[in-house]
Amino acid sequence: MRPKRFEAVLAGFVPHAGIRLGRRRDGEHQHRPGLDLTLSAPKPVSLEALVFGERLVVRAHDAAVRETLDWVEAELLQTRGYDPATGRRPRVRADGMVAAGFRHLISRDQDPQLRTHCVIANMARNDAGAGWSLEWTRLRRSARLIGAYVQRCGRDLRARVEDAVSPDRCMHINADSASPSEVPASNA
Repeated sequence: MRPKRFEAVLAGFVPHAGIRLGRRRDGEHQHRPGLDLTLSAPKPVSLEALVFGERLVVRAHDAAVRETLDWVEAELLQTRGYDPATGRRPRVRADGMVAAGFRHLISRDQDPQLRTHCVIANMARNDAGAGWSLEWTRLRRSARLIGAYVQRCGRDLRARVEDAVSPDRCMHINADSASPSEVPASNA
C-alpha cells in the first residue's frame, strides 16, 4: 500500500466506499488511527540475524510476523455489531484487517534487536462486508498471548533456519522463553 493511501486509512477513510469512520464531537471529526503491535525476535535470534548477517533468520522472523498477523485477524480481531431487536452493540468477528509492518534492526539503546512494528489500522469489515472501526478490548488483553504466538512461530521455523545456517556460526536459536501452555498450535 502506498504511504498516502495508508495515511488515509489511518484517518478513517474506507477505500472504495466513500465513507469515513469515526465520530463527530463538537464539530470535530474523531477517529483513533490504529494500534502499534510490536513483535520482537529473542536476543539470540537478533544476534544471529544482525551480527552474523544471516538473511534466512530475518526471513524466518518475517514469516513468523506474517503468520502471527494472520492468526490475530482470524482469532482476535473484533468490531461492534448492532442488534436491532435489543438495541445492543455486541462484539462480533471482524475480517479484512489492514496492517503495515515496519522492520527495525536496532533498539533504542543501539543494541541489535530484530523487531517489527505492525501498525493495525482501526478498520475492518463486519459479517455483512461493511467497514467498521475495530473493538480493541480482546486485542489489548491478548498482548502476552500474541507475543507467545510469534515466539511459537519462530520455534517452528527454527529447525529450517538452523539447517541452513553454517554450524560453526549457529548460536542455537532459542525462542523458548515465552511458551505458556495456552498458546495455540501453529498453522504452519
